[in-house]
Amino acid sequence: YSTAYGIRRPQRKPLKSCGCVLRSSESMRDYLYFWHDPKNQCVVTSGIEFKDVATHMGRSGGLLLLRHRCKAHSMDYACGFDCAAGAELEHLCHEDIYSWGDIRWVDYSHPNHPPDRMTKQDVAEVLYFGHCGEPFANIPISSLNNRFLASGHDDGWYLKIYYSAWSDMAELLSQLKWNWSAEARARILAGVQCAVWIDTGGMTDEAATHDIDSVMSRCLRRSSEVIP
Repeated sequence: YSTAYGIRRPQRKPLKSCGCVLRSSESMRDYLYFWHDPKNQCVVTSGIEFKDVATHMGRSGGLLLLRHRCKAHSMDYACGFDCAAGAELEHLCHEDIYSWGDIRWVDYSHPNHPPDRMTKQDVAEVLYFGHCGEPFANIPISSLNNRFLASGHDDGWYLKIYYSAWSDMAELLSQLKWNWSAEARARILAGVQCAVWIDTGGMTDEAATHDIDSVMSRCLRRSSEVIP
């Protein structure tokens, strides 16, 4: 069926990837689609889950949860947003986020909770991102001191992250538990425009697209040519 991103969502099942077979017991990290769009300061990925990045994103404060079904969160009554930090964020990482469908969040860098005096402009920018999944104006929102704006669907299948500075994005990617070659790591961390598919069979240039289903279909076709 169609998703909010215009993508057909297949059921998660064993997938033949380029040079390997992804078993249902394996993590989605056994493959990675990565598209870096420097012009819009964002990356689009498949194979990275919320739990892989959330703790690092919220380490200086927490996350404002804009689309979620999280049971463990707090309401910041001053600004009207749900938020998660500390133990709440740890608990959130263990929830079945995939079953939610959509998840959208913004990090904030304040030790206790989000600022209780967000300007009307800042509230409007957060609400716009929560509704549209793209920045209203700038990626940084002054009262949050955020580094990222993030939007995902079917946790691990589609993740889009806007970043304030590439150094922040590179740091976020560097803390992932990489299964890939040094060449693949260097390509992704270089900060240049690229779109690649990576798995245990190697790295392949791919189309720059939000349509993860089309990427997966091409990979399946390639693997069928290699694997009898």
